[in-house]
Amino acid sequence: MIFWALLAAPVWGAAPTSVWVYADQPDQVAELQSLGLGFTEIQDGSWWLMHADAAELDRLHASRLSHRLAEPSPVRKGAHRNAVEMHEALDALADTHREAVQLMDIGLSAEGRPITALRLSRTDEPVRSIRILGAHHGDETSSAEVTYQTAVDLLEEPDWASILDDHAVWVVPHVNPDGIELRRRYNANSVDLNRNYGVEWSAAEFRSGSEPFSEPETRAIRALADHVSFGLGLSIHSGATNIGWVWNFTTDRTVDHTLLDDLAGTYADSCTTPGFYTTNGADWYITNGDTTDWSYGRHGTLDFTLEVSEEKDPAGSAMDAVLDEHTAAVRALLEWPWWVAGRVVDEASGNGIKATIAIDGSWFSTSDFTGRFSRPVHSGEWTLTATAPGYTPRTWTMSGNGEPRVVALTQADNWSENRPLNAHVGASGDFELAQSAVEVTLHRVGHESVPATGAGTRWRVDQGELSPGPWSLTIDGAIAPNALFVHRESSVTVTSVERAADAIEVTAEGLGRGTRVWGLWGQSRNPVELMASRIGDQTLRVTGLPPSDEPLDVDLIVWSNGAQIGITDMTPPQSDTGWASSDQDDESDPVDPGPDSAEAPKAIVDGTGKLRASACSALPRYRGWAWLVTLWALGRFRRRD
Repeated sequence: MIFWALLAAPVWGAAPTSVWVYADQPDQVAELQSLGLGFTEIQDGSWWLMHADAAELDRLHASRLSHRLAEPSPVRKGAHRNAVEMHEALDALADTHREAVQLMDIGLSAEGRPITALRLSRTDEPVRSIRILGAHHGDETSSAEVTYQTAVDLLEEPDWASILDDHAVWVVPHVNPDGIELRRRYNANSVDLNRNYGVEWSAAEFRSGSEPFSEPETRAIRALADHVSFGLGLSIHSGATNIGWVWNFTTDRTVDHTLLDDLAGTYADSCTTPGFYTTNGADWYITNGDTTDWSYGRHGTLDFTLEVSEEKDPAGSAMDAVLDEHTAAVRALLEWPWWVAGRVVDEASGNGIKATIAIDGSWFSTSDFTGRFSRPVHSGEWTLTATAPGYTPRTWTMSGNGEPRVVALTQADNWSENRPLNAHVGASGDFELAQSAVEVTLHRVGHESVPATGAGTRWRVDQGELSPGPWSLTIDGAIAPNALFVHRESSVTVTSVERAADAIEVTAEGLGRGTRVWGLWGQSRNPVELMASRIGDQTLRVTGLPPSDEPLDVDLIVWSNGAQIGITDMTPPQSDTGWASSDQDDESDPVDPGPDSAEAPKAIVDGTGKLRASACSALPRYRGWAWLVTLWALGRFRRRD
């Protein structure tokens, strides 16, 4: 039985079959969606261009739907930048406009190509933060070019200059650089990245990955959202000409439906593409694991899917026309006049707080480590409430066209004295508290809360449910803020940490450009960004620590190349001697290592004596049965010829 189950596994390394399917009536569209084929965002009237592997084709053949095989895709026309050329173009923009551009490697693709973002702003204290993503799908090259051109216009067009004076725009032209090089929709692991995000992810979606955020590219975008709070977003695609909004997984409307419709209408009014239209995402086609559903559902970002051209890879003059058609529309959306914005800070320290901001009559927003939040709204007065673990909520009223507001929260009286003995989650997801507890839950703004299992002082959590980085604990109703670090193996390896009088030097292999560092100290442990300067390729000199008469107990978060590294002690790295075995059955009780065991280290390590990055491995695992699957697939396709 196991043998046959393995043979039935999808052969994702093979190119999918392209097939046109006719679906005109609602019941036909529903039947098409039930078959598990992948929608390529291309339509010709009531004909839908779909991707299918062998199993999906069998279901299609058995259905009532008319269908025909599609002609092979034409050869690329070359009116776009490949991964290397885009990398060079972004470098050139950063060199030319150093006063307004910060270049950052936010991750590595499955094949190790850098995923590069540009932060565009002329201020260190932006009122609004906006994110624009291109080329989730490698065959949609016009999406990358529109994203890149937006960066150029923001930096070089005089009429756009005021946007960057007060706000920050992050652009990532190539989310999927491997797909660009491979000239296909999917990443190098044959996963559709725009079906791999963590809200309403479904294994039934075509090539959606083994689990939410299984791919290094989507994890890079998740890490970006963990560190920067975006009020507005564009996820740019091609193959159609429309702008759509959440939800994509259901036709149920969000509380922000009218606002989203109006924002999309603002874009469409300035877009000169013939036949361009606006739509709710699910009204067009239902999908699961979409970028915008995750961004809106977890962070409150008003995120849109923008389809910029019916042809995915236009030729030279056609590509120029696409850029011209969308220039004024992008600017109109970025200049939406009504926003609520501000900072949430600790009343005692003035440091930023990562908080959830509820907006009366609307969805929510979130703040980042600086405490900054921003969100488009309609005109008028709005009532907002900021909440954060360990703080008393605060409610205030502000105008949609008013000045940013600084909101100070007071610490509540429910801080926990019970802390983890070891500030990192072990390889098996285990951690130990200083005192016994009855109920423990992990929390992080922008993520689902995750309950821990266990009893007394020994607890465990499924690490597959947790993003790398700092998590707060609720322990029997009391708060331990940012008390645990979740870690993943990654391409970044910390080899030493040294403390000097006024600085910390971190040496690491695999650091990316634009590395950022935060410090955590005191009871509240709100991350405070520190100055990080590079000394050579592998050393960071971290300064900006607060003055103290005695040595300050500081933990660090290092964000580099998609990795979120938690360093919880300034001592040299040690081996992981966590109390639970990684081979232990998940349902068994935790094992006491006994009194002779070594003390658990404070540094986040991977068991080989090196500090490891808090990010998932980007390397696909080879499975020994893969050759059987391949032989079966080849035989199946041969029989079909």
